[in-house]
Amino acid sequence: MMKSSKIPDEAIDALRNGTALPDTKLQALHDFTKALLDNRGHMGDDKLNESLSAGYTKRQALEVFTGLVFKLTSDFTNALTHTEVVDAMKPYT
Repeated sequence: MMKSSKIPDEAIDALRNGTALPDTKLQALHDFTKALLDNRGHMGDDKLNESLSAGYTKRQALEVFTGLVFKLTSDFTNALTHTEVVDAMKPYT
């Protein structure tokens, strides 16, 4: 999915390897998203303000949250129903 979204290979590698992203704005997005997940939404204003300072908006913060809701719902549904992974995605499981 990241390749189809035209995310640079360096950023994809950094995400997969757990290293710093080459773009500070993308790193801020990563940090915000991870904090949202790690803290189950209770991450405090500091992390939100860091995201806003990096150039994102409150609307975009809500879009991240909405994306996580859809992803988690999909993952939980697939786990519950034992959906088989399509061949194209198997290398990433």
